[in-house]
Amino acid sequence: MTIIMVDDITFEDVSKWQALLTSFSMALLYVGSLYLVKEKYGRDHPTTIRGRFFRVSLASVVSCVMLYLSSSVTATSQNLSGNYFHWIGFRLSSSLSATIIPLILLSILFFGPLVQMLFQQESYLFQWHYLEDISMWRNYVVAPLSEELVFRGCMMPLLVPSFGHTTTICLAPWFFGLAHLHHAIEQYRSGFYSGMQIIISTLFQAFYTTMFGMLSCFIFLRTGHIASVFVSHAFCNMMGFPDFGEAFHHKYKYYLCFCYIVGLLSFCYLLYPLTDPTLYENYLYSSIWGSA
Repeated sequence: MTIIMVDDITFEDVSKWQALLTSFSMALLYVGSLYLVKEKYGRDHPTTIRGRFFRVSLASVVSCVMLYLSSSVTATSQNLSGNYFHWIGFRLSSSLSATIIPLILLSILFFGPLVQMLFQQESYLFQWHYLEDISMWRNYVVAPLSEELVFRGCMMPLLVPSFGHTTTICLAPWFFGLAHLHHAIEQYRSGFYSGMQIIISTLFQAFYTTMFGMLSCFIFLRTGHIASVFVSHAFCNMMGFPDFGEAFHHKYKYYLCFCYIVGLLSFCYLLYPLTDPTLYENYLYSSIWGSA
C-alpha cells in the first residue's frame, strides 16, 4: 500500500473498500443532485441551470466534507486548512504554470481540430457575447470545476494511497464515465431519440468521458493542481469530440489528416515533459510516481 501524507494529514487508514464506497457515494451524490428536484423545464432552460448550479455546488462541498472525514487528522487547526486544500489541489504555488502548460498540451492534442476550425472559419471560441449565455457558464465553468473537484480533487486522495497511481488512473475514471449515463434519462424524456440511438449515444459518451477521465487523473496527479484539470476539462468541452468524418471529406483532407497525426504524436511525446511534477512544485502527489 502506498502512503502519502502532508505533515499530520494522511489517508493510510482508509481501506480499499472504504475508498471505493466513498468514491461511489460521491459520484452518486453528484449525479443525484441533478435530479433531486422535479424540474418543470428542459435541461437548457435558465431556471433549470440555475437550480442545478446550486445543487452541484452543494454536492461538491459535501464531497469535500466526506474526504475530510475520511482522513486521519492530528494537525492543529492553524496549519490544517492549507494542508487539506493541497490534497484537493488548491495551491497558490505554480498556479500560472498549472493553468497555462496543460492548456498548451491539450491544444497540441487538438491541433488537427483547431486547424479544421480555422478552415471552416469557426471562431465561436473567441466571441465574448457567449458570456451572457448561462449554458456556456454551465459547460465551461461550473460543470468542469465541480466535476474535477469531486472526481479528481476528492477521489484521488482516497484511491491513490490504497491502489497506487497506475490502478487509480485506470479505476477512478469509471466513476466519472458512469456518472454521465444520466444523459440517457434526459434523452429519453425529450422524446426525440429512439431506444437504439440513446444506447449508442450513451455508451459512446461513457467511453469518451472515461478516456478523458484517465487523462485528467494523470494530469492531476502529475501537477497536483485542480486548476490544471479544470482548464483542460473546460477546453475539451469547448472543442467537443473531433469531427473525423468532416476531416476525411474536407477538400484539404490530406493536410488535415497530417495535422491530426502531428498533434497526436506531439502530444504523446510531450505528455510527460510538460507534466513534470517539478514544473508545478508538486511535492505531494509526485511522491507516488514509481510507487506500487
